[in-house]
Amino acid sequence: MIIKVLPNKIPKIWDSIKLAATKSSGVTSNIDVYLNDLLHSLLSSKSQCFVRLDESQKEIEAIIITRIMVDGITAEKYLLLQTYYAFKAGSNENWIENMQTALDFAKKENCSYISCMTHNQKIIELAAIHGFKEKHRTLEYKLKG
Repeated sequence: MIIKVLPNKIPKIWDSIKLAATKSSGVTSNIDVYLNDLLHSLLSSKSQCFVRLDESQKEIEAIIITRIMVDGITAEKYLLLQTYYAFKAGSNENWIENMQTALDFAKKENCSYISCMTHNQKIIELAAIHGFKEKHRTLEYKLKG
C-alpha cells in the first residue's frame, strides 16, 4: 500500500525520510542544509512524501519524495522524483506501482512530464525499462580539496 504523508505527519517519520534522502541523494557536503531545505519543503507542501507500507501497514518499505517544478526554459510544469529509496529489495511490481502513483499524481497536478536524477545504476535501468529517456548528463568539477 502506498500513501501520501500529510505535512503534519512528516515529523513522525522524519528519521526515516532523513535516512532515505541522505542515502539516495548523492549529497556529500552541507547535508544539514540539504535536509533542512527538504524538511521545510515537506512541511510547507512544496514537496510531497509517499510511503510504501508492508502488509501489516506498520513498516515503511520505501519512500518517494517528489517536488513539482517549472522548467526554466520551456515553462512546463513537471514532477521531480527527488528521492526514491527502498529499505528492502522490492519486486518489479512494486516499482511499477510506485511509478504509477507518481504518474497519477503528476497527471492530477497537470504536469507535462516526470524527471529524476540518480547515480544509482539499478534505478537508471528500471527507469529505462519503464520508458524514461536520458535528457542530459550533469558533470561536476570540484574546485576545493
